[in-house]
Amino acid sequence: MSSFAHITYSFEHPGVARVEAAVRASREIVADIRKSSGLLAAVLRLTAWIGQSVSATLERWAQERRRARDEEKLWEMALRAPRVMADIRCARG
Repeated sequence: MSSFAHITYSFEHPGVARVEAAVRASREIVADIRKSSGLLAAVLRLTAWIGQSVSATLERWAQERRRARDEEKLWEMALRAPRVMADIRCARG
């Protein structure tokens, strides 16, 4: 049976984590430029960091969409099947 409530608590605010990651990345870029004066290395590192960030964001979005779709299917089933609706009501308390 599908779980209706997905409760997960993060100990870290996503916005703060993104800002901290951006600051770390910018410091690394500055360090790369100072070390080798290679702008290419800095650009490559920045590009890799942006790619990872976008990839993680898209993965979270896809996961949320799957979860929403599963809940929608469960709700549609509950509207047609009294047993499923009874299980949901019982789970809610």
